[in-house]
Amino acid sequence: MGKAWHGAPTRRDTRNRNAVVALAIVLFLAISTILVRHREHDSGVLDHHEKLSDALNSIEDETLVNATIGDFGSKARKVAALADLAELHTEQPSLNHTLLASSITEQFPWWNPDTLSYIPWRSRRTFEPWAKGQHQAKTGIVISVGEPLIWEAAHLISSLRNVLRSKLPIQIAYAGDADLSPARREFLSTFGNNLEFIDLTTVFDDSIVGFKGWAMKPFAILASRYPRTILVDADMLFFHAPDKIFEKYQGLKDTGALYFKDRAIYMFLNGRNGWLKDQLDNAGREPSKHLTHDSLFWKMLTSEEADSAMVAVDLSRPRQYLTMLFTAWMNSNETRAFTYKMFYGDKETYWISNELTGTPYAFEPWSAAQLATNTTDDGKETADRHCTSHMAHALPDGSDIFWANGGIWRDKRYKMQGFVSFKDWFLGQRIDESIASINFTAEGSKEKLALTQPIWAGKQQCSQHNQTAWMPLSAYSKKINEKLIGEARLVERAFAALKTKEDAAELISS
Repeated sequence: MGKAWHGAPTRRDTRNRNAVVALAIVLFLAISTILVRHREHDSGVLDHHEKLSDALNSIEDETLVNATIGDFGSKARKVAALADLAELHTEQPSLNHTLLASSITEQFPWWNPDTLSYIPWRSRRTFEPWAKGQHQAKTGIVISVGEPLIWEAAHLISSLRNVLRSKLPIQIAYAGDADLSPARREFLSTFGNNLEFIDLTTVFDDSIVGFKGWAMKPFAILASRYPRTILVDADMLFFHAPDKIFEKYQGLKDTGALYFKDRAIYMFLNGRNGWLKDQLDNAGREPSKHLTHDSLFWKMLTSEEADSAMVAVDLSRPRQYLTMLFTAWMNSNETRAFTYKMFYGDKETYWISNELTGTPYAFEPWSAAQLATNTTDDGKETADRHCTSHMAHALPDGSDIFWANGGIWRDKRYKMQGFVSFKDWFLGQRIDESIASINFTAEGSKEKLALTQPIWAGKQQCSQHNQTAWMPLSAYSKKINEKLIGEARLVERAFAALKTKEDAAELISS
């Protein structure tokens, strides 16, 4: 019998064979990908376990170091080890957080994960019971307010909402009814929407922390429910809304922490520089590029580095979160007895925590600017002097004023002088450019450097220094200044009515 003849393959046969081959290739690639990913997953899990083991060993080693209250460097090594562990827990949410939590509590006994709204390595669904059906803000403002600053806080809230149209939610942090009474909280709530209050004594153990004044500020950051927190003082003046600060400041985007410079004051060094060098040695770290290239403090040319009236930090980064815990520790009751002898309140503790733990941070590139009038204390106009007690800070490009502190009063120590209408401002040369341009071994180098920066002789001065460097306020800032004064008058009337009501109630009760 001859062969059966099937004839030449048809186009359909060819297409079918091509389809089978293509399917086989796809299946082969898919199986190969699955196998590779499986191996990568196994390798990743092993890698995470190795990192976890290393971090735990590091924490155990650092715990053996007995640090005294003044030995911030040794404490920083422990915090850095905890930060490594926290980053692993954030990368691997399935890890059990019990060991991490107990390790943190051992170092910071006032920290309680059960009372905190936000912790970066914790799943959203476990710590946001209020978020059912609601949009949870990533960025928000936190203001630490006590009774003495109720007027200024009302003006700040009113200005943010009514002048600058800021949409950011605001939290007011206080330490119990004695610090901010229910009546005063109700008063503040009338000045803006999307406003809530945090009683820090319900979040942290006050018997350990000892809430008082400046010391409350880093704890207010930690108690916030916002992953990206903007801490501001109650007597702040914003000329531009802070809503986009995390997008507009490149240093903040890169590092997760932004600080602002204090006045360039050439006095009262008080051994601070040498102390920090010793602590860096204890921490096993070299000074950061910021210190070596951008810091007049590190060059021993000024006694101050930071103005903590505003701090912006991304707490969703575990390393920044642990660093803020370190900052809070520096301001806790026992530790601040040492800290506040070395520095003026909380203001240097933020960046020093970053420096000692090796956590990246950014500063604005200028020393604090001067924001001034031409009116002396006796009310006389001066043509050749600028009078000021207000520090100001510029937008990222230096084109205009971002914010200032000291309140809307001409001088907050003497409120009878009334509200201030600013005329000019003086923003010095970038600090890195000033440092790079001067030979510090040459005679007169400090005097040359001083010419590039605003000089602060005291709280209220009428300076004749470098008059050509002063710039008139922009038309926009002048308009905002006028509106800020308008809001101040409204707050003043409301506050007077509150005082009348409180006085009447006190009279009746007596």
